[in-house]
Amino acid sequence: MIDHVSVAVSDLARSTAFYDQVFAPIGLVRLVTRERSVGYGKAYPEFWINLRVGMPRVPPESGAHVCLRTRPTAAVDAFHAAALP
Repeated sequence: MIDHVSVAVSDLARSTAFYDQVFAPIGLVRLVTRERSVGYGKAYPEFWINLRVGMPRVPPESGAHVCLRTRPTAAVDAFHAAALP
């Protein structure tokens, strides 16, 4: 079983603001804040964002995919709405 997932980001402050907003509707909160990483979860950090300055962008066709499970459908809709610009 997978314990946690980490993704690289080029702007930690901007990414933290984004994930703070989109994770709230599904009950994930920021549990750990470090200089170069932030961990989100319910009881322990399950999803990490890690600063990787200068890393090239990953192309959309890379095949990377992360799926989060949550209920009810209204929470999924709120997550989706928060993620849209």
